[in-house]
Amino acid sequence: MSRDRIFAGAIAVSAWSGLAIQFVLLVGAFARTGDGAFAGVWRFFAFFTILTNILVASAATGWLVQRRPSARVMAMIAVSIAVVGAIYVIVLRPLWNPQGWQLVADVLMHYVTPIGFVAFWLGVAPTRTLAWRDAAWMLIYPAGYLVYALARGAVDGFYPYPFIDLPKIGAAQLALNSAGLVGLFAVLSLAAVALKRR
Repeated sequence: MSRDRIFAGAIAVSAWSGLAIQFVLLVGAFARTGDGAFAGVWRFFAFFTILTNILVASAATGWLVQRRPSARVMAMIAVSIAVVGAIYVIVLRPLWNPQGWQLVADVLMHYVTPIGFVAFWLGVAPTRTLAWRDAAWMLIYPAGYLVYALARGAVDGFYPYPFIDLPKIGAAQLALNSAGLVGLFAVLSLAAVALKRR
């Protein structure tokens, strides 16, 4: 087996393991409170972290079995998982203190998998195949998630991240935060294209 497939396999194991642990913990917690397993599953798919780790796990598994995603899909996932790690470390990690298996899941999903996939993308993924217009295409996923998260929040009242919690921060602050997030993704997407084109 080639080194790139071994690397992809390690990332896939990290991502799927973190997702599996988090799924069991979350669904189990909801079941214990009497809300039911379905409520836990519904909550599981609310998070950008979860959805992006699923993308990483799928892409790495695809690479392992020689069904490689396109260059712009790989770049979009790399940018998204990098943002997952950065925002967790800078904004979210100080807000709580995970222990036990929750800590294991957090380390896998917010540290090991992001660092591993970005390193894989930089060192292994195809180069010089990205166009500048791909940077705009790469914004579809985070922008779509923002709409999705706000729609979910309007239905069940749960907003997965404090910087998009509309009832608490208000519409004006939400607009500023959303613009900042889109701007961050735009800058990183342009940087990703520039890096690969070089």
